[in-house]
Amino acid sequence: MQTERIQGAIDRYHNEIYRVCIVLESALKYRDWLVGDMCTYADLYFITWQRLVPTDIGRDISAKSPLVDAWMKRMEARPCQEGLCRPGSCHC
Repeated sequence: MQTERIQGAIDRYHNEIYRVCIVLESALKYRDWLVGDMCTYADLYFITWQRLVPTDIGRDISAKSPLVDAWMKRMEARPCQEGLCRPGSCHC
């Protein structure tokens, strides 16, 4: 198990998170969902990843990604999301 912090690897990981947020932001520029005009598997897949972003990088990036933030709120308001992991409620 790696116990030493390797800053270069951490920086690459954080940069990848920001890159994915930019891709999501541009995908949501002209629509409410990632693919098409309704919630799809793509949305369900990415919500699990996106929920971990603030925990993984230690800060909220919603100000830099307002469309992603609005999409997150739409996703979390869906009945299928009730009872699933939420930041701070479990260790996903």
